[in-house]
Amino acid sequence: MGKESLEFSFSGLKTSLLYFMYDFQESDTMTKRDVIASYQQAIIDTLVEKLKRALKTTKAKTCVIAGGVAANKCLRNQLMDSLGNTRILFPDLSYCTDNAAMISFLGELKYNSENIYSLDFGVQPNLKLA
Repeated sequence: MGKESLEFSFSGLKTSLLYFMYDFQESDTMTKRDVIASYQQAIIDTLVEKLKRALKTTKAKTCVIAGGVAANKCLRNQLMDSLGNTRILFPDLSYCTDNAAMISFLGELKYNSENIYSLDFGVQPNLKLA
C-alpha cells in the first residue's frame, strides 16, 4: 500500500491469484467462492484506502465513482460506509460500462463492416475511434 502513496497496481495480486488457483483444491474450509470474495475484498480495501488518501490530500468534498468498477455494489457500499462526510456520486448502473467491452464491440462492428485492416501498425494512444 505504500505509506502515503496514491499509486496502486493490481498486477501482483492478479499474478498471485493465478498461481494460487493452479493448485487450489476446494475443501470444507475454503471454496472458490471464499477465494473470489477475498480477492474482491482485497481490491476494494485498496481502492477505499487510496481514495481516502486522495480526498485527504486534495481536501475534496465530492467524489465521482465511474466506469465499470462503479457497478460493484460491494465497493459502493464500502465507500458510502467509509467516507462519511464526503459526497459520493455514482452513475446509474446502466451507465457503468467497461471500456474493454466497448472496444471489443467496436472491433466487432468494424470487422463486420468488411473493412479489414492489417494489424502491422504502431501504437497510437490518441487515435480516434470514428
